Amino acid sequence: MTRIAVSYVHIQAEWAILDLYRQYLNGSPVPAGGGIALARKIGGQWQIAFRGESDYNAWLEALPDSLMTPQDRAHFR
Repeated sequence: MTRIAVSYVHIQAEWAILDLYRQYLNGSPVPAGGGIALARKIGGQWQIAFRGESDYNAWLEALPDSLMTPQDRAHFR
């Protein structure tokens, strides 16, 4: 059994990128078990989109360039 953990969160205004990784319940990391999630503050509340969800690609394109470069975006599509 595994869980998702956050290694860092980069926030800029109403946008955030979460660097995620999977780990076993004993705390050891799952090899190649990471990725990112995007967060956006809407109506005063943070909402999160994971890769494969309907908002993810639209949010990825809408991120400020100062938060993620266009080259990096291509990697996370």
